[in-house]
Amino acid sequence: MNNLASRYASALLSLALEENKNEAYRQYLKSILEVIQEDKSLEKLLGCSNISKEEKKKIVDRVFVSAPSVHINSFIKVIIDNSRATYLKKIIEEFISLSNAQDGILEGYIYSSMPLEKEEIRRIELSISLKLKKKVYLIPKIKEELIGGFKVVINDYVFDASIKNKLEGLKQSLLERGL
Repeated sequence: MNNLASRYASALLSLALEENKNEAYRQYLKSILEVIQEDKSLEKLLGCSNISKEEKKKIVDRVFVSAPSVHINSFIKVIIDNSRATYLKKIIEEFISLSNAQDGILEGYIYSSMPLEKEEIRRIELSISLKLKKKVYLIPKIKEELIGGFKVVINDYVFDASIKNKLEGLKQSLLERGL
């Protein structure tokens, strides 16, 4: 399945590069991915075997009206024609990953115990971008067990500025001293 998603994503990336719209495709597909993740009904609807392919295509035309290229809707329709709609989320995720790699972008997660302001996230992205010498985008995720602060995970890179991590460090330090 991963190979399947990779093949479709690579084909879509070729279209994006050919049109010189990689960034536009990536941003638009990120918005589709957010919709799919927030509302599982679209993914279920497109994957439902009781709905004809023609009906699914009509849904695509109604839902994805603001696509930066007609190729995106056509591409989604090809996925439907090939009975691969249940893989749409994975294909989009793979496209975003390939697109980011193409543009030298690292994408990761910023975990916090409560929602962070967009400006805070931008400052952290900028700081890490300077450190890693690459453009960094962070996806916010809530992890209440962090107590406070934040933790950034980008591939193998982890920056932990959470209170939980500081408390664990203090505990380890006290244990090493025999206290």
